[in-house]
Amino acid sequence: MASEPDADWELLRRGVGRVIEEGRLGRPTVVRCTLRAGTEPDEIAAGVERLTALAAEWFGERPSVSHTAGGPERGHVITLLRFPGGQTALLSVGAGPRGDRGGGDLIVLGSRGALYFDVPRPMGGGA
Repeated sequence: MASEPDADWELLRRGVGRVIEEGRLGRPTVVRCTLRAGTEPDEIAAGVERLTALAAEWFGERPSVSHTAGGPERGHVITLLRFPGGQTALLSVGAGPRGDRGGGDLIVLGSRGALYFDVPRPMGGGA
């Protein structure tokens, strides 16, 4: 059975993927996500890796350019990704204070619509 953070990531992946597959956004062009992924550097790094993989899945291709500021050991990572088809993703993953129950937010913009999602709690890096 998947752990709770893994189930959260899978729910996010499938939910956004379904909206894209149904064509409700048109062609997805921008992903922006701000996420508090945990307090440990490995949780922050895993959060960035998972968000990068999700953006690549939703855009249907791997990023061609990546710029990163900060680092997991500093408690915050900001990554800007560019994709061959012109899409972009801005991913901000950081540590919240211990006991913080906030999660973050996700925006996916498309040629015909937008999806806004409030992440209700920290999703954790998970493996």
